[in-house]
Amino acid sequence: MAVLAVVSAQNGVYRMEWSDLKVFLAMADAGSVRAAAQKLDVSHSTVSRRICALEKDLGVRLFDRLPGGYRLTAEGREVFFELQEVEDKVHALQRRILGKDSKLSGPLKVTMPDILASTLLMQDIVSFTRKYPEIELDVVATYDALSLNNREADVAIRITNRPPGDLVGRKVTTYARANYAARGYIKKIGLENLAKQASWIGWDDVDSHPDWVKNSPYPALPTRHHLNNPLLQLSAVREGLGIGMLPCFMADQYPDLQRVPDTRCEEAYQIWLFTHRDLRYTSRVRVFMAAMVEAFERSRPLLQGYTYRAG
Repeated sequence: MAVLAVVSAQNGVYRMEWSDLKVFLAMADAGSVRAAAQKLDVSHSTVSRRICALEKDLGVRLFDRLPGGYRLTAEGREVFFELQEVEDKVHALQRRILGKDSKLSGPLKVTMPDILASTLLMQDIVSFTRKYPEIELDVVATYDALSLNNREADVAIRITNRPPGDLVGRKVTTYARANYAARGYIKKIGLENLAKQASWIGWDDVDSHPDWVKNSPYPALPTRHHLNNPLLQLSAVREGLGIGMLPCFMADQYPDLQRVPDTRCEEAYQIWLFTHRDLRYTSRVRVFMAAMVEAFERSRPLLQGYTYRAG
């Protein structure tokens, strides 16, 4: 609340609280009160009230309220472009200040996919917090590429074969995947009938025989039921819903699963560790990234599918 932003509009120059700036930009980006409230982690009424108060203070209507959501007016677009410049400068200042921080204490926001946080790294994350109890770790599990430039996170662990070029980081490893089914599912159908009577668990495919099925050992089997999250896929395969294509580091930890006959373990995606170039010398960022590099190195056999036992 103490940081003020100067905004020019048609009617003059105004001063805005930094918190108002964030609400306005969230609404402009999200297009609805609900989405903006979720992004800011505040109530719907707070967003609506702050937008109405801002419009009253500026004496202009910033948004048209339409059935499909909120749309910027001409005056709102002018304010939006001005505020974007202010926001960029504030984030750059915050990064520079944090980049000089040599303390092993304070907040550290990390983003990573849930499959890495829950099935691979949680023990290492807990160990890190015990080793550095003064670092306040905030883990955001998401597949979205949160912006490190806008301070949505300080460190990002991403699964991608196309890393961005504007961040500082490294590829820490690759992971492999294979086709799995519950041992009970295979026993019930019978190995000799698997290629005819089993079914694939689909992702978000429209076609019942997408390319990944056509290129599999069982191209004639259809996809039935669709679950577009790896953790849901894992649970469904374990419960006997069908055959699923899963990361080896997830499936190989469960003895009730087995790789289906004629399948092969193949390289899937790279895993990258990133931070913003302004934060690369921040002590708590450096020790966390070093800890994660060690964690991935220890898990390399599991990630690349070498720990599987067929028995």
